[in-house]
Amino acid sequence: MEIDLRDFEPFYTWIGHAIVLALIAIPVLSFVGVIVGYIVSAVRYGPIEGTIAVARGIGTAFAHDFRYFSLRRTVAIARVAMKEAIRRKVLVVFVVFAIMFLFAGFFLDTKSEHPARLYLSFVLTTTTFLVLFLALFVSVFSLPSDIAHRTIYTVVTKPVRASEIVLGRILGFTAIGTLILAGMLVGSYVFVVRGMRHTHAVDGALEATEGPDGKRRWQGITTLDRHHRHKFT
Repeated sequence: MEIDLRDFEPFYTWIGHAIVLALIAIPVLSFVGVIVGYIVSAVRYGPIEGTIAVARGIGTAFAHDFRYFSLRRTVAIARVAMKEAIRRKVLVVFVVFAIMFLFAGFFLDTKSEHPARLYLSFVLTTTTFLVLFLALFVSVFSLPSDIAHRTIYTVVTKPVRASEIVLGRILGFTAIGTLILAGMLVGSYVFVVRGMRHTHAVDGALEATEGPDGKRRWQGITTLDRHHRHKFT
């Protein structure tokens, strides 16, 4: 059975829009972070002192952190973040992913006339939610866990800047998510190909019908295979 690619939006039609949204989201989220930081500082120290603290933080970031930024230290922290994520057994997501595929047949509509859409929708939805759950789990519990176990002190006592720690962790978690997503891609491909690898034969004789343009058309129905059949013209 062949998949009609016209049912899905091509990669080149949405990747540009996604990049634009990402470029817009970065400054917007940065601005929101500054506002939240000001609110917290204003509540703790007062409006004037809060403004001074936020301004000092922004000035320090541009004058020192960004100026003396080191890609080497950032990559090193990213590697540490990846090792920590693996040590926290984030690869369990693969096990959950495999189990969902093993029991997918009990939940998918086997009588659907469009199994290609069904299978692809299932794998895309599954990978999306699992990767989102992984990203939230790793990013939310990583830094508090390091503080609780005092492992963060072995990093901050070294000549490493705060921006390098934050960016390094982001890169490390992104790399872990990308590797897991690549593994899911292979598993999804095998799952879809196995589910779609079948053929149909014409069931009965073709019927002649008149189309909207007045021309004669032939239509028929396929044999039942994999619990479904198709109508064709």
